[in-house]
Amino acid sequence: MKKLILIFFFLSTTITHGSVKSQIISNLISTDNLKFKFKQKIDEKIETGSCIN
Repeated sequence: MKKLILIFFFLSTTITHGSVKSQIISNLISTDNLKFKFKQKIDEKIETGSCIN
């Protein structure tokens, strides 16, 4: 009985995470543009940039 409950729990969490992942992918595909700025530090050098898609 305990094994059955554990299996059900793991399957339900896997299904939930899968639907969230597919929803994120769907939202990214339907996004018309993507724009962000960033700062990147490598050793002591800081570089800034932006991405416009």
